[in-house]
Amino acid sequence: MAKERSSEQIIGRGFSKLLFFTALTPIHPGSGESFSLVDLCIQREKTTGFPFIQSTGLKGVMRDSARRLWKAGDDDERIRHLFGGSVSTTNPATGSFTISDARLLLLPVRSLSGLFAYVTCHYVLNRLKRDAKLLAGIDSLPEVNPNWNRDPTKTFFPENSLSPHPLAATDSQAVLEDLLLGLNSDPELARWAEVLENWIGSEAYQLPNRFLVVHDDVFSHLSEVATAVHHRNRLETDGSKQVATGGLFNQEFLCEYTVMYTVLRQEPVPAEVQNDLIELCRRVWQVGANETTGKGFIQPCLQP
Repeated sequence: MAKERSSEQIIGRGFSKLLFFTALTPIHPGSGESFSLVDLCIQREKTTGFPFIQSTGLKGVMRDSARRLWKAGDDDERIRHLFGGSVSTTNPATGSFTISDARLLLLPVRSLSGLFAYVTCHYVLNRLKRDAKLLAGIDSLPEVNPNWNRDPTKTFFPENSLSPHPLAATDSQAVLEDLLLGLNSDPELARWAEVLENWIGSEAYQLPNRFLVVHDDVFSHLSEVATAVHHRNRLETDGSKQVATGGLFNQEFLCEYTVMYTVLRQEPVPAEVQNDLIELCRRVWQVGANETTGKGFIQPCLQP
């Protein structure tokens, strides 16, 4: 039985914050569509083609995590206060928070040296800066240098990174997937790396030394080729464990260490309700329908 809460609770101030996600395993936010040789594609933005996760799916993931955390159903008071009552409950109502689509921020890309890089681009950083200011009221992010988007053969890294740079395949070049890019240091990126490492948390593995900014066109290419495609078999349903005729299919996944962000907003509510939402954002969530195969786990991190 859920604990009843007093109507005299202190009302919280409400908040608008950035919420970051780091993929702990490959994740498949499915689009329900097939394209070319991929049977089950991930969701992609119509305008840019970048991977994203729809807000409706995220809210469902949060509701499922809340049910598990509190071992409760949709009629539980805490779940109703956060998500509202579903039409199947006795008290249908709206929830107390809103969440936007999750947008791509850092793409983990295989590197010939140093394992992998956290790659982003001029457009993505500009969009983060805009969303932070207009939707979360944050106006303290560093400037985005237009020089980072002038030459597609160059990539930029924070000036205070290790020397020699751990991603350098030669003295001044990095190899990311099938691309050879010139490495260039930039002091302005040190501030970006510091802010993102503070906001994303410890799940971003060695972020300052792996942080690279590439040209928008290069990032668009990498967002297509740096995802993983896993091949699977569908078995017969008669218990024979034989592969069904035509049962070979494949799924597209965002790789481990992918970092995305969304905007989380909550109106003034009782302090206990706000604390429940913050507590929920500290738990590992599972995205997609691959839980029994160990896929889809993400670590949320609410901006300090």
